Amino acid sequence: MIAQMKTGIMAALSTGLHTTTRITLAPTMFYWQVLDPTPTGPLPRSITARERRLGFLFETVLPVPIEDIHAVYRPLGDGRWLACGMDRDALQDYRDASTLTPVSLPAFLECTTDPASLNLLVGEMEPAPVRAARRRTTLTACVMIVLCAGLLFVGLSRRAAAHEKRAASFAAAESAIYAEVLPPSTSTLPPAARMTAELRGLERTRGQPIDTKLRPDAPRTLAALLGSWPGQRDGEPLHVLTESLSVSPTSISILARLPDEASAEVFEQELHPPPGWRGTQPSVQRERDTITVRVRMEPEP
Repeated sequence: MIAQMKTGIMAALSTGLHTTTRITLAPTMFYWQVLDPTPTGPLPRSITARERRLGFLFETVLPVPIEDIHAVYRPLGDGRWLACGMDRDALQDYRDASTLTPVSLPAFLECTTDPASLNLLVGEMEPAPVRAARRRTTLTACVMIVLCAGLLFVGLSRRAAAHEKRAASFAAAESAIYAEVLPPSTSTLPPAARMTAELRGLERTRGQPIDTKLRPDAPRTLAALLGSWPGQRDGEPLHVLTESLSVSPTSISILARLPDEASAEVFEQELHPPPGWRGTQPSVQRERDTITVRVRMEPEP
C-alpha cells in the first residue's frame, strides 16, 4: 500500500512537470550581485522578510527599482548571498516554461553556485502548469495520507476488538471456574475474595498453609520419570524390581530392590527427577540377598 501511494504521488508530479519546458539563458540576461547583510544584523527567519531585506541591499546596485525586478537569493555559506534577478516584463515571455535558469555564472563573480538552482520562475512568477501540478500532487498526497490513516484505524480497531473478545472469553472462563469450585452463597464479595476466604478457612482447619501453586499432573510427571529410568549397567541390563511407585502433586515415592550395591549405586546416580522436581537423599538398606533403595522427590520451591 505504501509503495502504491508513493508511485501515485510520483506519477502525479511527473504528469504536470515533464510536459513543460526548461529554459536556460546567457548570464548577461540577468542582474547579479553578491550581498553581504552582516553589517546590518542577522537576517530574519521568515522567508518573506529575509527576501525583502536582501532586496533592499540588491536595489542599491540596480539601475531600476527593485519592484521592477524578480530576484532569487542563494546562500554562499560564508554569510554572503548571491542575488540573481531579471526584469519582470521580460519574464512574462517565459511563463509557459517550467524553469528559467542561467546557463552559467558571470565570470566576474568569485563564487561557486550551481546555476540550475537559480530558477526565477518561482513565487509569484511560478508558471500556471507547475502550480497546478503542485496542487494536484499535494491533493493526491493528502488523499493517500487520509486513506492510509483510515486503513490504519480500521486495522487497530479490529485488533482492539479481538483483544476485547479474548479478554471477555478469559473472564467468562474464570467466572465458570469460580462457579464450579465455590459453594453457593449469597455473599456480595467478589469470587476472588471468596476463594481467598475459603483457602484461609481450610488452612485454619488443617493447621498448615495450603499450597496453591500449580503442579504438573501425575501422567506427565510419571512419563518424565520413566523416561529417565536407569536401564543399563556397564552395557548390561540393570535388574531393578520396583515394589512401589507413587506420584502425587506433592511427592514422588519409589521403593526398588536391586541385586547388589553396585547396581544400587548406578540406580541412584542415573535416576533423575522430572523437570520441576528435586530429589532427597536416598535410603539404602541391605535385606538378605538384595539391596532396598527408597527414593523420595519433592516439587521445587
